[in-house]
This record gives sequence, C-alpha cells and structure tokens, in this order.
Amino acid sequence: MKKIAIIGGGKMGTALAAKLKKEFSIQIVGRDSKMKPCDIVILAIKPQDFESLELNLQNELLISIMAGVNLKKLAEKTCAKKIVRSMPNLPLRVGAGFTGWISKNVKEKKLVKDIFSMFGEEIELKNEDAINAITALSGSGPAYFFYLCELMTEQACHFGFSKKDAEKIASNTLLGAAELVRNKTESFADLRASVSSKKGTTEAALNYFIRSNFAKLFKDGINRAKARSEKLNK
Repeated sequence: MKKIAIIGGGKMGTALAAKLKKEFSIQIVGRDSKMKPCDIVILAIKPQDFESLELNLQNELLISIMAGVNLKKLAEKTCAKKIVRSMPNLPLRVGAGFTGWISKNVKEKKLVKDIFSMFGEEIELKNEDAINAITALSGSGPAYFFYLCELMTEQACHFGFSKKDAEKIASNTLLGAAELVRNKTESFADLRASVSSKKGTTEAALNYFIRSNFAKLFKDGINRAKARSEKLNK
C-alpha cells in the first residue's frame, strides 16, 4: 500500500484524506508536524503559506492542488523531480469533482489518474497555460452555480415563497437540470430548446437575457477569472 502525506489539514486536505484512506496509507501533516516517509506528497495548503514551507523531496511524487504556484516554483521550493500541478474544484468533497492537471517528469500517470478519479472526473492538460483556463472554468465554476442558486432563491422569496421553500425550488430545479445534463443524449442547445416553447414563458426570459447580452457578461466574468489566475502565476 502506497503512503501519502497530505500537507494541509483544511477542508480540501481533510476531504482528500477521507477518500484516499480507502486505498492508501494517509498522514495529514500540519505546518509544525514532521512528515513520515512516504511515496506521494500532496500540497493542500494556501498559496500564501507556500513561501514559508520547508520541504526537501527526493524520490517522492509531488501533487499540488494550490492555485497560482507553477511547476517551476514548485520544483525550486521543494526540490521535487516528479511534479503534478492540478486544479480540482470544491465538489470533490462529495465525489463529484473535476480536476485538470499537468505533470513534469512523471511516469506514474495511471496512478495520478486513479487518484483524481476517486474524486470525480479528470483531464490531463496539454500545457501549463491551460491551468489558468481550468481555474476560471471548473475551479471557479461552482461559485457561478451557487450564485445562480442565490438569485433564484431571492426571486422566489420576492414572489412570496418562504425562504425554506425558495431554497427548495432553486436547488431542486438546478440539480434536476444538472442530472439531465449528466445523462444527456442531446446537445445543450437542444435541451434548452426542449424547455422553450415558442412565445412561451421560458422564451420570454431567454429573449430578455439575450437582448441584455447576458452571454457576453458571463464570458467576460470568466475571462476576468482567467486573467487573475495568469497574474497570480507570474
């Protein structure tokens, strides 16, 4: 059984440990704890804590889930030779995460894929620049979904529903739609069209969104997130 040391005992670190302990020997290492010998080291600390980290790795495989710390910085700071830089997202806590990753000098790619697959879906990226796009899309994406939940809840309350019922309406509507997406045999556009009767209520809302240039606003927001990720990596 391979041994994994998770540096960082926050929400992401403990979520990783809960899943990985089924297949690996796990130790969670705090800032002041001493790391025992292991095969894999997972960095699950905040980027701002990285500079004060003292780590001298030899043959261990290093997997980082930190935003804004590139492969070059990881190698310089930890002396690691085998490095995986990844961007998972929050739904990994319930086994429904999405992780984009890139590696350097790593032959154990199947092992890496197996680890990330324990938390949901994964893709290996073609270059490190793609990490910034993944950060803006799937890394930040759950917050866009949660924001939509908030807005639908607020509007339901405005229509006179209780807060409890409003949250139930919003969450079940969006979760139901997400389940259709998961099992889809149609395109996203076709699914949208199947709800949009001509001159109906849905079309009235969608036409307003289109006239208000919602698509540009939403894409511009994602571009802002990508630009911020690029700035953090410099």
